[in-house]
Amino acid sequence: MKKRAFVFFLVAGILTSCQVRWENATKWTLYGYQGSRLFKIPIDSLKMLDTVQLNQDSVTSYLSSAKVVHPKEPFLWMGGYVTTCSLNGHLRKVEFSNYGNFFYDENEKHYYQLSSEKAESWLAFVQNNLLTLARKKVITPPQTHP
Repeated sequence: MKKRAFVFFLVAGILTSCQVRWENATKWTLYGYQGSRLFKIPIDSLKMLDTVQLNQDSVTSYLSSAKVVHPKEPFLWMGGYVTTCSLNGHLRKVEFSNYGNFFYDENEKHYYQLSSEKAESWLAFVQNNLLTLARKKVITPPQTHP
């Protein structure tokens, strides 16, 4: 019986550790880029774009319920938003869909889904921050170098 309990808690611990704890992420930054090429922008090129810092409490509230999903096929993207955050001392690039309640963590190569109750208000939150960014400067795609 002790072996079964040990195995159960070991497996539960492993499965739990696979789930990123987004509430521990800090320094959320939204970049002034919208479009279909968001996955092709290297993380070090993001510094050339205009940014806005996202409210930590708001992001934590939205993402704390995010769950990893394993779709049989990759999600269909029709544009989205590029963000970064700091998690465990590392900068991570995270892309959010602008038509759904899902996002992609490039570091772990996992998709996450927000709770459906928070999806609409999350998109409104991001749109408001993009408007703040647009007021600072017109949003433009990053320059490509030959």
